Amino acid sequence: MVDSELVIVETRSRARNTGHAFGFSGNLGLPFILSVLVSVMLLTVSMGWEMALQIKLLQCFSPAIGTTLYLLVCRVERPPNWDIDCVRTLILGRGFRASRLQPVHPLILYRGVPIQGVKDRSNRVVAA
Repeated sequence: MVDSELVIVETRSRARNTGHAFGFSGNLGLPFILSVLVSVMLLTVSMGWEMALQIKLLQCFSPAIGTTLYLLVCRVERPPNWDIDCVRTLILGRGFRASRLQPVHPLILYRGVPIQGVKDRSNRVVAA
């Protein structure tokens, strides 16, 4: 059989397709479309303002520019929740480390000896 006569059929094309809209994969096209819609609405409202055209365009399309930059920097080809982890790391410091104060169960013995530590007002052990 000749290769040109061979028909290849993708049986799971819908399941394997992630979808692309405006270069963004998955559901990332919708925020871009909505931000452009808001920007066009702002531009329509601002047509009556007495302002320079360049400033007007910069102010009106700032939602679309901001959303596009956010999508390109934080969401495209990144692991899930990468942006949230990045903000949490910037605010709280190095991520994924054990807390200095670990919770202590009052009924469990530590190396065969009851835990003697700092107690709070309700007489619970806070730190060993």
